[in-house]
Amino acid sequence: MGDLIDMCVSGWKFSHNEIYNAIQAIITCIQMTSRLWMLKTEDTNGRLYFDIVLKLDFAKYEVNLIELGGEPVKLINLIDWTVTKGLILYHNINFLLYSLNTPAHDTKFFNLFIGFLAKPVLEINKEIIDPIL
Repeated sequence: MGDLIDMCVSGWKFSHNEIYNAIQAIITCIQMTSRLWMLKTEDTNGRLYFDIVLKLDFAKYEVNLIELGGEPVKLINLIDWTVTKGLILYHNINFLLYSLNTPAHDTKFFNLFIGFLAKPVLEINKEIIDPIL
């Protein structure tokens, strides 16, 4: 989550694509009877965890967009755009493990293991996976 906030407070200019990629890597929206937001973040030791909230509190954050000459745009508006375009919108959560080389799975359901834009790792952290298995 920190990366996206850092982009807002840095004062630097970013492209739409850079912001949308950051949003897709960090935030997902599960639309059931109400919206449930899942955010990928890390603790002070660099370990990843997920925060699940009913409401996003990004109303005051803005990011400067290159395409608009560096003009600020509210982060929440960009997040809403990614939801309405279906980039981070899912019907429910799927906790099934999938091998990355399996055929396409149902993309209506957010999969905790492969749902966020992934970054390659050299080694799987068994501390995260063992409790799930």
